Amino acid sequence: MDKGAIYAIKKADEKDYKEVAIQVEIRDYFNGVCYVVPPERGHMIDGMVTKETDEGFKFNSTGYAPGEWTFTLVTLANFRKDFHRLIIGGAKIGQEVNSTEELNQWFNDQSPA
Repeated sequence: MDKGAIYAIKKADEKDYKEVAIQVEIRDYFNGVCYVVPPERGHMIDGMVTKETDEGFKFNSTGYAPGEWTFTLVTLANFRKDFHRLIIGGAKIGQEVNSTEELNQWFNDQSPA
């Protein structure tokens, strides 16, 4: 898990990805995942990571929207292809940045935290 990366989230009760998250992390003092949905606010969801891969991770929520969630790493390529639709103006953002690192920075600059 990379706290500086962007993840697209598909919750257990959803058929498709509905939002992106930044500052995703597991914290020692909380049994679950913490993340920020820009430009909104932070979220803390009870549960545990059940599987990690190079493409992201699976999370079993025992709180809000219980069941298996999928957190997929967002790259510039998959943002331009698929995940731009999750953000107002996403297609334009995808054309204005030149790398995944620039995309990550753009999102983190939008963070309320």
